[in-house]
Amino acid sequence: MKNLIIICCLLMTVVFITSCERETDLNVDPIKQLQTIFDPNAKSTITPEQIKARGQQYVYSKSGGGGIIVLDFEGLGNLDYINEFYNGGTSSQGFSGTNYGVEFGNAVAGIDADEGGSGNFANEPSPSTAMSWLDANQAFMNVAAGFTTGFSFYYTSLQTGAVSVYDGLNGTGNLLGTANLTINWNINCTGDPTGDFCNWDQIAVPFEGTAKSVVFSGSVGNIGFDDVTFGSTTPGGGDDSDGDGCEDEDDEIIDSNMEATVTIDGCDSGVVNRVTPGSCGIMMSDVIDVLEAGTYKNHGQFVSAVADVVNGWFDAGLITLEEMDAIMSCAGQANIPN
Repeated sequence: MKNLIIICCLLMTVVFITSCERETDLNVDPIKQLQTIFDPNAKSTITPEQIKARGQQYVYSKSGGGGIIVLDFEGLGNLDYINEFYNGGTSSQGFSGTNYGVEFGNAVAGIDADEGGSGNFANEPSPSTAMSWLDANQAFMNVAAGFTTGFSFYYTSLQTGAVSVYDGLNGTGNLLGTANLTINWNINCTGDPTGDFCNWDQIAVPFEGTAKSVVFSGSVGNIGFDDVTFGSTTPGGGDDSDGDGCEDEDDEIIDSNMEATVTIDGCDSGVVNRVTPGSCGIMMSDVIDVLEAGTYKNHGQFVSAVADVVNGWFDAGLITLEEMDAIMSCAGQANIPN
């Protein structure tokens, strides 16, 4: 009888523990079970060459007029600390971008998982790279030369956060302006095709005076930023209908040919289609389109015209020797004139 009582007590204990475990599972906050903005299980497959190509595509036009600068984080690696990427130096993975005199601390870039990175986001304003942080509750951006008028950006967030603008470096001095970030990560949106953080809202932080730093704060890995813009209260600095990095009011070709790579008469050169040097919104493919539509006495005259343009791109550092050869190979194969 005594043994039977002991067995019954043990059975009741097991049932009680199991019941508690089930209740605990049911009470878990579903938000905490979701992925962060960077998926720790995603395997990065994007190559350094592909990363550099992304950075080169808009390098000639991403700085707007009137002192407006837009940081889209393209050209940075996956889970790459930004560091001196925009300050004449390199990121933690050795990539370098345009020197805007902008330094980042603790900020990390990630590439959309659909594009070979580990970013758990979708519908980012300027695909396919965004900024967040991994090992602290804030990141900062310093602009030693200072900036005026305003600060703006797009963000997606699973938790609340804040962005604060100061007139001293590293978040020191006077607070010039601040914006509180609300939870918006999945409002009326879906992935493209994947990505849990799929909704992005734009935020403006107008202020008076000259700012020298911005502090981004919030939970680790729960907030993402894109098109960080200073000198304007509009992310990206204004409307850009064709997405070539040049505002419509300044765009020399408002409906640019935005094909991914340069093609000539159906021949894909494999060369990334970039903005041409010294222009605002004239893509390489725009120039090729004009050449294709030209009038020529013979095929050799067409090839010569392409060579003149391509040599100029090479001299300006827009393309490599290998890329020049690839474009010229397509020009040689083209059935122009018909």
